[in-house]
Amino acid sequence: MAKYILAAFADEYSDDLVEQCEGMKSFGIEYIEIRHLNGKGIAEMTEKDIRETKNVMDHYGLKTNSVGSPLGKIRIDEDFDKHLDLTKKMCEFACMLGTDYVRMFSFYPADGRDISEDRDQILFRLEKMLDVADEYNVKMCHENESDIYGETAENCLDLLDYFKGRLHCTFDMGNLVFKGHDAYKGYEILKDRIEYFHIKDALDNRIFVPAGYGKARMEDILSDYIKTARHDTFLTIEPHLFEFEGLNSLAHEKFNTSISFKDNKESFTYAKEALDRILEKI
Repeated sequence: MAKYILAAFADEYSDDLVEQCEGMKSFGIEYIEIRHLNGKGIAEMTEKDIRETKNVMDHYGLKTNSVGSPLGKIRIDEDFDKHLDLTKKMCEFACMLGTDYVRMFSFYPADGRDISEDRDQILFRLEKMLDVADEYNVKMCHENESDIYGETAENCLDLLDYFKGRLHCTFDMGNLVFKGHDAYKGYEILKDRIEYFHIKDALDNRIFVPAGYGKARMEDILSDYIKTARHDTFLTIEPHLFEFEGLNSLAHEKFNTSISFKDNKESFTYAKEALDRILEKI
């Protein structure tokens, strides 16, 4: 029977790589979705940075479940040749880190336009990116995210159907609720396509909350999915309960949280414990 495997955006615990590793070891989390560490986002890192990162993670017995890249998180009218170069870089990093997965998105609209008007251009760009991923035998995992083409489950399904198995699904139930969508309905639309999950919860007044405290129906979704899961599936903890070092380079808009914490370590610990309580019931 398939099982869930915990992973984390450890930059929400600390920006320092050693602290990330020590923290994840203390939680019993064996995988990190690499996104931001030691003052750099993944897109800014060099091959030397990645080699050093892997050496430190190897020392602590940790692995990379996915590269938390910003691919596709630009406006549709921005320089695509440069972005295609970044796609190659992210795929190279995935290979160096020993993971099959690169997380990505499906573009923001140009100023004054609705992103749905640019579907053809989005498909063209994504296909070029997938061509690169195929060269590296890497799985591009599209995440539903606010304001991109794939904000809704319906648009995510449109992309997944169009690319017929070449594009994969990272499902974030909290992101759906954050923008006023029904998380369980979105799950039902995408459940047969989900490759792995990002774990965050939210209220429909645009507030992120610990897992199980919001309207994402996380327990219902995770309970249902594992019954028919085709493979062991990562749950990457991404709580967004406290501002972290890389947030300004990641967020397209401001968000709020429902509980005050003294620091990142406290908020991440609370988030991990909240998820544990859900998993104990499954």
